[in-house]
Amino acid sequence: MSNGMKNWFLGLLLGSCLSSAALWAQAPSTWLVQLDPQTTPEALASTLKAQGIRQYWVQTIAPAWGIHLWQTAEPQRFVEALRQYPGLRNYQPNAPVSPRSTPNDPAYDRQWAHERIGTPQAWQHSTGGRTAEGDTLVCAIIDATFDVTHEDLAPNLWRNRAEVPNNGIDDDRNGYVDDYLGWQVVFDTDRHDYGPISNHGSAVAGLVAARGDNAVGVAGGNWQLQLMLGSAHTAQAITDLANVVEAYHYIWQQRRQYNATNGQAGAYVVAINASWGIDFAPAENYPLWCALYDTLGQAGILSIAAATNADVDIDRDGDMPCTCPSPYLITVGESTQLETQQGGFGRTHLDLFAPSGTRSLRWGNRYGDFGGTSGAAPLVSGAVALLYSAPSVRWVQQQRAQPAEAARS
Repeated sequence: MSNGMKNWFLGLLLGSCLSSAALWAQAPSTWLVQLDPQTTPEALASTLKAQGIRQYWVQTIAPAWGIHLWQTAEPQRFVEALRQYPGLRNYQPNAPVSPRSTPNDPAYDRQWAHERIGTPQAWQHSTGGRTAEGDTLVCAIIDATFDVTHEDLAPNLWRNRAEVPNNGIDDDRNGYVDDYLGWQVVFDTDRHDYGPISNHGSAVAGLVAARGDNAVGVAGGNWQLQLMLGSAHTAQAITDLANVVEAYHYIWQQRRQYNATNGQAGAYVVAINASWGIDFAPAENYPLWCALYDTLGQAGILSIAAATNADVDIDRDGDMPCTCPSPYLITVGESTQLETQQGGFGRTHLDLFAPSGTRSLRWGNRYGDFGGTSGAAPLVSGAVALLYSAPSVRWVQQQRAQPAEAARS
């Protein structure tokens, strides 16, 4: 979050001594607005224009959810008008998010985290990838760039088999052209190497599901789980909530289609990993963002989020998205090899701690240590997906019949 936005929110929450004009001068100029299904952005634009408010509709971010991105030069008047608009469901400022990684610590052992959480014991029952009745399981990852050619990642990437790659046609008519290898929401492509090359996304993916038992590199929590990639970084190596919402929308559509067709189309996405967020941010400032986790959960998707790496009580100081009150959101802090807490904590809003600092992927078929809560969250995402592969037909039947309840089980 920019300093201007922090100051603006602090003023709203704590009663800043700034004048109203000075306060709104620091307000963000882009906003996420969610409208009722029967309301169009054109209708809102017409209403705002009639009031002489300088604004324009930038783009529709998530059409099925009615979420649109708006820009305005008059934030105070824009927000006041929104609050009075009958077709409004929700709104919030757009804001940047940042990765939740820390520099690699050479003192970490290479694969101790798997031993600590008991994945070798779980692998005696299942190594992941499919349900007991053969359904292909998918975990989605929203992050920066990904090395899709990495020897330990490429075999486990989800591919949209209903799409013919690089033919310039939306073959499956889902609104995305050539989304064969997931989606890069900023540049509308399935390439994942836009922007400055970062190891963050590949390292996260490797902890969830680097190919196992292949005599190469490392093993993820699932040996053959399919990974749906959602890149949300710009050329400036920073993304914002509008891009994040669009990535969630893409993933949700794939799972909704899977549910509607009994597995004949779409993808069986059971979890989404988010190793990024906004430090010191309270959930009440982001109602639209928080509401998405219930929407995803109703489709059967659990969201796993990394907490801040700052040593703070997130219950008191805030953290997004970890303070969102959704039963379908699992929030993760970092534990050390000595099983001590490190980084953010909170009795109410932090669900569990997971070890970090284990070995994972780096760009160009290389490997290295990866720490912070960014490394803790994907271990939990991998564990969630591994649970879905438990060898129980009754469990599979519950997943199909009651996806939301299965996600909360």
